[in-house]
Amino acid sequence: MRALIVKEFRELARDRRTLAMLIVLPVLLLVIFGYAANFSIDRISVIVVGPEATSLARELEHNKGAADDLTIVRVAPSEGKADATRLLRDQDADAVIVANKVEATSASDGANSANSDSATSGTTSGTTSAPLSQPPLSERVHVYIDGSGLFTAQAAKEVFVRLAAQDA
Repeated sequence: MRALIVKEFRELARDRRTLAMLIVLPVLLLVIFGYAANFSIDRISVIVVGPEATSLARELEHNKGAADDLTIVRVAPSEGKADATRLLRDQDADAVIVANKVEATSASDGANSANSDSATSGTTSGTTSAPLSQPPLSERVHVYIDGSGLFTAQAAKEVFVRLAAQDA
């Protein structure tokens, strides 16, 4: 066995092209994958559509986690869920958020329906009502992500899962 190994290394030392390929190609691939092929995603372009698009876009701009990762390229309150698939197909953005209209709930979780009704109508009928609070982000939006770019899709999913977890 030792003689076979010695023989192969002698042949390798004589063949300069093979020796160069064994050294140059791995170094070249390290440079290409280390510097040239950068798979990190810095910003995700987003279009916000739906009846609550303007207020959701404002909320996302003020959210530190969202502002660092998302770039809102367009806000379109007149467009809806059907337009979201078209926008992704046309590759206008990496993700489309459909902001649904959801009624705000009482901070007391609606334990008393009369109290809850008076809180939403603006009358008090002798009882103090809790202030209205927004439902969680996961109930207010539907997120559509363009899956044609693997790393962008994974980064977008990570951002939206993190935002939903923060808001829960």
